[in-house]
Amino acid sequence: MRFVKALVGATTMLGALVIGGGTTNAAHTDAAAFAADCNADGTVVVNGVLRVVGGTGVLTTACIISIDAGEKLVFRGVDLTGTGFVVTTGNPSGANTTVKVIDSLINMSGPLQLSPGAVAGDAGVPDSDATVVVRRSTLSASSIDLSTSLDWERGRVVVADSHLVVPSGTGNVWISASILGGADGIAKVVNSTISTAGDVYIQSGDTGKTVVRGSAVSGASVTLSTGAGGVCKTSGNTPVLTC
Repeated sequence: MRFVKALVGATTMLGALVIGGGTTNAAHTDAAAFAADCNADGTVVVNGVLRVVGGTGVLTTACIISIDAGEKLVFRGVDLTGTGFVVTTGNPSGANTTVKVIDSLINMSGPLQLSPGAVAGDAGVPDSDATVVVRRSTLSASSIDLSTSLDWERGRVVVADSHLVVPSGTGNVWISASILGGADGIAKVVNSTISTAGDVYIQSGDTGKTVVRGSAVSGASVTLSTGAGGVCKTSGNTPVLTC
């Protein structure tokens, strides 16, 4: 069985994924139209490349966004508020998928999960080479999960010049790449802030690379790790972080 990783405080809808409903065909839209599509039935299915550029949108329902092999979802210069959303591998594969958040503010009262290629449980479904990039943006939610290629190779998560915040409660922050059956993942945080009263996990799997540099990271516990044969590096962080 394929499954979406459950988030702390996630609703039943987010914990048990059923893809259906509306499909976003437009290659270019704004935050208001994107939110309206989500709010219509709680789902968005990306076809090809979807760029959400500019504007303000409010999600009134938890939203599941399906992205398939080779597809790309980009948020640029948007202000999104509301309940919460998940970006997840659709059917049949999340290989070579990309999610980018650039110069944006995403503020959710519920969980936020950007996890292309992070669907586990089916060794026959290739979810390698998935990428999440967050640059010059603020993500705020009850928990934040940036995960790629959960049990496949070469997942990449890069957070740069950004703020990841759980403003209340004890929700966790995950930044993980190819941490289960995969290898050669990259989990990188540079010149950023991560803040939560819960736990923080920044992890790559076997022969992976975990890097945290020039960042302020606070949580009940902070775990930086890589798998067998991997590399874990830290420098210039507040407080001092060790792998």
